[in-house]
Amino acid sequence: MEQNFTGKSFNKLKILNEPIIHIGDEIRIHLNKQKRSVMWLADEINCDQSNLTKQLKKHFIHLKLLFRISEAMGVNFFSYYCKKLKEKHNKVIYTKYIGNLCHTSD
Repeated sequence: MEQNFTGKSFNKLKILNEPIIHIGDEIRIHLNKQKRSVMWLADEINCDQSNLTKQLKKHFIHLKLLFRISEAMGVNFFSYYCKKLKEKHNKVIYTKYIGNLCHTSD
């Protein structure tokens, strides 16, 4: 059954249980566009390269790590999740909770 996106049920979003985005793939795509390597990114965020490589194979990444990657690469990777929410529900959801994270130029 689909969850309603009303009230404070943000922590119960069905979207968190489904791999709707492979964020590791998105990060790799942007690394290629910027002509940068996983080694470069690992150095930028002060992370072991083999650990980062493992993380990028996952559908999801810890928020703190995703934030550090977003900062280092100059890309708001959180916007991918916001885009999916907007597509799925055809409206802006929870911007009052996550503020500018969902404001994209698209």
